[in-house]
Amino acid sequence: MRTLRVGLAQNDREAAGCPSAHDHEIEFGNIRGVDALRMALIVIVMTVHPAAEGVAIGASFAGDITLAAMITGAIAVDNIPEAPAISAVLRPRGATVLSCAWWSFFSSIPQPIVAVPAFLFVTPSARRSPTASASPPAP
Repeated sequence: MRTLRVGLAQNDREAAGCPSAHDHEIEFGNIRGVDALRMALIVIVMTVHPAAEGVAIGASFAGDITLAAMITGAIAVDNIPEAPAISAVLRPRGATVLSCAWWSFFSSIPQPIVAVPAFLFVTPSARRSPTASASPPAP
C-alpha cells in the first residue's frame, strides 16, 4: 500500500508530471519540511481570514453606530482564540514564544487595513438608501 500525499499516490503524482514533495523543501524560519508547510498554511489562512472581518467592520460603521459597535465587539471576541490557534501550531514545531507572538500579531494586520476602504466604499450607498444599512437616512 502506498502512502497518500496531497490526495494522490506517489506513482500517480509522477505520472501526472507533478513534482515530488522532496523536490522543493519548504522552510518557515528554521523549520523545514511538512512542519514548515503546516506552519505556513496556518499563518496564511489566519492572515487572510481577518480581511473579511475588516470588510464587516468597515461596512457596519457606514450605518448605525450601535450595530457597528455590536459587530466590532462580536469580531473582537471571535479574535481571542485566533492567537492561541496560531501558537498551538507553531510552538510545538519549534517556534519561539516571541515568534508565536509576532505571527499572532501579524495575522491581524489585514483587518484594519481592509476596514477603511470598505467603510469608504459603503458609505455613499448607505447614505442614499435606508435599506443599505440598519439606520434611517441621514438628514
